[in-house]
Amino acid sequence: MAVPCGHCVGGATRVNIQFERDDVTINCMHDSLPDSDAVLAQFNRLIQELLRGNMHRNTFRPWEVELLLDIESCSLRESSKRETLRRYQKAVQRHMEKGARLPLKLSEYIDAVKAKRAAQTPAQAAS
Repeated sequence: MAVPCGHCVGGATRVNIQFERDDVTINCMHDSLPDSDAVLAQFNRLIQELLRGNMHRNTFRPWEVELLLDIESCSLRESSKRETLRRYQKAVQRHMEKGARLPLKLSEYIDAVKAKRAAQTPAQAAS
C-alpha cells in the first residue's frame, strides 16, 4: 500500500515499513527538493508575476501556494505593496544565498524587520 506524505514536495523517496502482515510504502519527497538556485528562480518568477499583476498559470508548487497564502494573510496596504514585495524579494535572495532550501515567508520577513526596528529604537533613545 502506498501512502503519500502530506508535507512533501519534489520527487519521491521510498521507505518500506512492515506493518502486521502488509507492506506499507510511504512516499516521502523531502530529500528531492530542487536545488536552491532552481527554487530561487521559481520564487523570482512568482514575485514578478505578482508585481506585474498577471498571474496566468494555474499550477503551483506546494511552497508557492504557502507563500501566496502567507502574502495574502499579511494584508499589505496597496500603497506600499510593491515596495514591500521588492524588499522581501531581496531578503529572500540573501536568505537563499546563505544556504536555505526554501524561501522565507513574507510574514517572517515582516516580523524580522519589526524586530530589527524595535532593537534599534532603544539604542537610538540611549544615545
